[in-house]
Amino acid sequence: MKKILSFLMVLVIAVIPMTVFASNFVPSISYKGAPEIVLADPATGLVGEVEGNVGTAEHDRKVYTNCLVVTPVSEASTSTEIPTTAAQTLLTVYGQLNNQETRLSELSDELNLLVASKLGNGKDADDLIVKDLFDVSVLCDNLAASLAPAGTTLDITFDISVAADEEVFIMTYKNGSWAPIENVVNNGDGTVTGTFENFCPVAIFVEGEGRPDSPETGVLDLSYVWAIVAAVSAILIVCVLVINKRAVKKSK
Repeated sequence: MKKILSFLMVLVIAVIPMTVFASNFVPSISYKGAPEIVLADPATGLVGEVEGNVGTAEHDRKVYTNCLVVTPVSEASTSTEIPTTAAQTLLTVYGQLNNQETRLSELSDELNLLVASKLGNGKDADDLIVKDLFDVSVLCDNLAASLAPAGTTLDITFDISVAADEEVFIMTYKNGSWAPIENVVNNGDGTVTGTFENFCPVAIFVEGEGRPDSPETGVLDLSYVWAIVAAVSAILIVCVLVINKRAVKKSK
């Protein structure tokens, strides 16, 4: 019995590190839900109004929630709302961020400058961790046309349960490259507002330990780890009970 218990304990010790580090950079992102859009007018579903190009048809066009779909990585392969190409792109960028060799400081020089200006000299994007990764796609043709001209923007507020004193950085992925959004406001109530020029994969970063030397550092949902620990522990208990029961029968 001791040999069996020893084997099971070794199994537990082996499984837990694999659970923690198997997904490397953003393990919790792979099963997180999409952040909720905070509506400007909940009664009508108004998200906001397109700004820019004053005097044109695009200016002040109202955008409603039925024209947008927010899709997390966890639903990229199963959602029937997100366009196929958008889903594929979302999975591609997740693979990029989840790669052990990826360094945030190499994604965008502009992001490094923003981090240094907000967090202080000596800081760069490697001092950030990914909090959310999702896609924002347009379902209405008239909205897509409204945001096509250069200079048109739309403010969107997301509830991401961020601390009031945290600096938040938002990056969008367009035409094969990442670019930071300069106008990002932490509203102090768990929500963040960003000024978007296009709809595409969106990554939200906050300050953390980063991973300048360790690619495994990332946003980790500890509830997932403890669930694994609980499951393995339950298996151990059942095995012990079965072994003890057999031992009692033999003794009789």
